[in-house]
Amino acid sequence: MIGSQDSVPLRLRGLGMRYGNGAWVLRGVDTTVPAGTTLAVLGPSGCGKSTLLRLVAGLETPGEGEVLLGDRPLSTPGSVVPPEHRGMGMVFQDYALWPHLRVRDIIGYGLRHGVHRTTAGERASRVAELVEFLRLGGLEERRPVELSGGQRQRVAIARALATRPRLLLFDEPLSNLDSRLRAEMREELALLLRRLGTTAVYVTHDVSEALALADRVLVLHGGRTVQDAPPEEVFASPVGGWVANLAGFSSRLVPEGVTVEGERATVTVAGVSFEGRHCGEDAGGATGPEVYLHPDAVRIDDGAGAVPAVVASSVFEGRHHRVRVRVGSAGTVLLHSSVPHRPGDRVGLRVEADGAVVFGGATDARPLGSAHAAQDDDRGTEEQHRDAVHR
Repeated sequence: MIGSQDSVPLRLRGLGMRYGNGAWVLRGVDTTVPAGTTLAVLGPSGCGKSTLLRLVAGLETPGEGEVLLGDRPLSTPGSVVPPEHRGMGMVFQDYALWPHLRVRDIIGYGLRHGVHRTTAGERASRVAELVEFLRLGGLEERRPVELSGGQRQRVAIARALATRPRLLLFDEPLSNLDSRLRAEMREELALLLRRLGTTAVYVTHDVSEALALADRVLVLHGGRTVQDAPPEEVFASPVGGWVANLAGFSSRLVPEGVTVEGERATVTVAGVSFEGRHCGEDAGGATGPEVYLHPDAVRIDDGAGAVPAVVASSVFEGRHHRVRVRVGSAGTVLLHSSVPHRPGDRVGLRVEADGAVVFGGATDARPLGSAHAAQDDDRGTEEQHRDAVHR
């Protein structure tokens, strides 16, 4: 039966691994994935997330720490349980479907060979159950080349589930899909993982996937844990600018001043103040106050009290224009606009408080003159912006 009756927690304790030259690629990772929940491991290329997955899968030997599934040690520096004896299923980035086999045989492959081998009758029963569960009816006799990207992914998941694993591992399974199909499959996977109730680890570099799919997000940077928290907390209270940027707050400004009251901060940029969420000191060690803005929380508004800015570029992307503006010497801001703008246009910005995260302590605002003076600083660069965009 497909379900969570055998789900157990996964524990990583002080997990680390280093290359042959002694350099640590992963170090000191501690986290617990409660039974039946999903942990997303998030970070850019080179942060150690693929190494972590290989350690959990038993494909690498840790240099320190241990991996436990329930109370059973799977990996220590001196002992590694082979992958086929770990009670896990894995969905690879390229799905790894045998091109010469039909869907029915791919799903049942693990039940025909190896330690999970079973009778023909039991194998046929499980394959039929998974075909129905994953909506693959009518595709049983097709080969991978005859399937769509979404269908191939569902076949790979069915194969991973056939042996009734207590742990599911996903290695960026949506990265090879186009943007439309990726969004559809993200929603489908989220529903599937909740229906299964199987303990899962999902590696991704896409914050949208991590936030949508996981019960908890482990953010890695430079081989170490930066933040380990529920997805809502990673988005609402990132521990530093690097995590904020990863979570979609793509614009960084250096304010002239910051005042803090509880969880709220008022920042002054280009002579104008607006509110944001105060997230404390930057865990990344940045000095001085910084504010990070989410593009969906910034809009162009030329009314009184708007932050003055100059358009640097505007690119049409179908449903909206992707606009980048310069805010004096504070930095640049990315936003989406329903109308086009030309490089050099002077505009005003409104910022939603929940779309701005602020790091650093309170400071005294430095008088920079009027908002018009801040705009005048950009006059000399407007032609450069135009030339760069037209080139």
